Parts: sequence; structure tokens; C-alpha cells
Amino acid sequence: NYFSIQRNNKPFDFRSSFKYLNDNKKKYPNAVLLTSTKFDDKNKIRALAGISKKTNICCNELGYYMVYESDRYGFNNPDLIWKNKYIDYLLIGDSFVHGNSVNRPNDIASIMALEKKVINLGYPGTGPLHQLAVIKEYFLPSKKILWFFYEGNDLYELKEELNDSYLKKYIEDDFKQELKFKQNLIDDYILNEFNKFFNKRLQEENANNQNQDKYIKLKQTLKFYKLRLFIKKIFQKEYEYQKISKINYNINLYQNYEKILKKIKYFSFENNSELYLIYLPTVF
Repeated sequence: NYFSIQRNNKPFDFRSSFKYLNDNKKKYPNAVLLTSTKFDDKNKIRALAGISKKTNICCNELGYYMVYESDRYGFNNPDLIWKNKYIDYLLIGDSFVHGNSVNRPNDIASIMALEKKVINLGYPGTGPLHQLAVIKEYFLPSKKILWFFYEGNDLYELKEELNDSYLKKYIEDDFKQELKFKQNLIDDYILNEFNKFFNKRLQEENANNQNQDKYIKLKQTLKFYKLRLFIKKIFQKEYEYQKISKINYNINLYQNYEKILKKIKYFSFENNSELYLIYLPTVF
């Protein structure tokens, strides 16, 4: 039973995202797992978000999986938002802004959208450089830009992003890939990569199921497998943040972060938007 442990008086779903998707193929026939952004070497395109207009199976931190329909550019928005010529708030950041593990209408963008026109350009696993690229590619004229900085991992993400030759080009003033006009290529590439991953995992799962006997299931029960998995899900991020917090950052990292701040500030000034930096601290 995948739901044997209760959390907040509700069943906690222990299935992997792959198994959840596979078990719900009839319910979500066109669904994909939320993927990290990809570089298409053939077309020389550095994607900054996911597949457009797809059912996305995201993460599970609260005992249930986040499921949402992506917009025309692969972000977590109702697609109708792009019909606006001007909005009140543009949100940019990582998983916090994206709304990880929280279904609409309980994510931050949906709550704000009750009274204002809001677009959510947040995407999981991104840092300041990636977010600068997103703003330059997908900006929608807005009264205010709310840029969320998470102390727990944004500088770590930036350190990784500075090794990405395509992302580094966005620090240059005029660089753009014009990704709004390349979404079909982005969709085809990411979907092809996802299908290869999914079929490989499906073969592995089938092989494991054939080899799994009653002895293995009994062994898992005696070793409290599900209880340990439950504890791991709760504390996994805390372990990751502790590891990240021990990384030493050099002066070059902070200098590049300063450049990015100036770029976004100047960009907002050019587009008559007010820029607000929202600092999210971590407990570590």
C-alpha cells in the first residue's frame, strides 16, 4: 500500500514521480514529468523552461503530487495571461515562485492573481543568471517586477550557471535567442528526451517487478522501508541545503551577481517597471 502512512490526516503518496505518472496514464494521457531545462545541440537552443501546453507532474513534498497545465512557453500559468498587453506583477525566481508541491489556486501567483494581473516566470532549479535570461526572453510589460532571491541555493545555482556558455551570453547587453518564436523546436527536443527517459525507466521497472518475490517484500517490511522513505522525503532538502551552505564562494561569483543585479535593474528602468528584490532567508 503506497498510502500506509498518514500526514496531516491525509494519505502520504510514496510513489516515485515516474510510477505516479505511469499509474495515471489514463487520467493524464498527455502528461510529462517536469524536466530541467535543456540545451538542444542540433538547433543550438538553450531552453529556459519546459514543454508548452502540457500536463506537468511536478514534485511531492506534502504527500501529494503537484499537477498543472503549462502555458504556451512552458511556465506555470493559465495560458490566457499572455493575451494581456500589460500586467500588474511579473514574478521571477526558482521553485518557490514556480509553486513547487502546491497546486493552483494555492500557489503565490494564483493568490496574487485574485486581485491583480500576475504572470509567473519562476522555474525550479534556476539561479540569478538563468532568471535574467528568462526576463530578457519572456518579458511582458508590467508595472512591477518581483524578483525572489533564495539564500539557501541561489548563489550555488549561479556558480553552476556561470559554467554554461549560453547562459553567460545573457550578461552581454544585446544577446537574445528569441525563444518565443522557437517553442515548437523546444517542445520537440524536450519531449523526445523525456520519451527516451520514460521508456528506459519503464523497461527497468518491468524487469524489477519480474525479479521481485515475496522474500524481497518481506525484507522491506522488516527494515521499515516505507518509514525510512517517509523520513527521507521530509528531510532530504534540509540535507541538501546543509551541503550547499558549506561551499566556499569566490569574489568572482559575487562580482557576476552584482552585474546581473545591475542588468535587471537597468532592464526594469528601460521598460518602465518598478523592481523589487525579495530576499528569502534560509534557516541554516
